[in-house]
Amino acid sequence: MFVPGSSQEPSPAGLCIRQVTGIRQEDAWANANRIPVEEDKPEVEQGYYLHPELFDQPEEMGIEWAHRSENMRQMQKERDAMRESANAPP
Repeated sequence: MFVPGSSQEPSPAGLCIRQVTGIRQEDAWANANRIPVEEDKPEVEQGYYLHPELFDQPEEMGIEWAHRSENMRQMQKERDAMRESANAPP
């Protein structure tokens, strides 16, 4: 039997961590408000990423582009213009 602080306490390298999960069967609120394990994306968001940069994808593959493509194009043009003016010689 493991007793914290005893001489048999495992070293940090041998530490074992466990997570126990379960379903609260007798909890009326939990039964009425179950959290879905997985949901399908709306059709307009399919093929887009929440964080495309984490998947080495261009920002145009982000969900914001799926919903607001015209606004995002305008923002990108403005951002590019600001970069060009910042890099222009004085």
